[in-house]
Amino acid sequence: MPACSGRCGQGPANNIGIDPAQIATAVRQLFDDVAAWQEYGGYPLDQQAARLHHRLTVIHPFPNGNGRISRAMADLFVRARNVPAPT
Repeated sequence: MPACSGRCGQGPANNIGIDPAQIATAVRQLFDDVAAWQEYGGYPLDQQAARLHHRLTVIHPFPNGNGRISRAMADLFVRARNVPAPT
C-alpha cells in the first residue's frame, strides 16, 4: 500500500491532508507534542485527546480510514490514563 494521502498520483486538487512526503515527520512531531502535553500539563486530558484526533485527521496518513483511526487513537489515549473515553 502506498504511503500517501487521498488519491495517490492524481494531482494536488484531489489530495486530502498534507504533502505525502511530510507525513512521517508530521506524525513524529504530533507524538512529540502529545508527550510534551503530558509532561508539562499544557491542556486538560479531554483537550489533549481532541487535539490528537484533529491533528492526526489533518495529517491524513492513510488512503482510507483516517477518521476511524484518529478516533481509535484518541480513545486509546484517554483509556490508557484510566479515564472513560468520551462518547
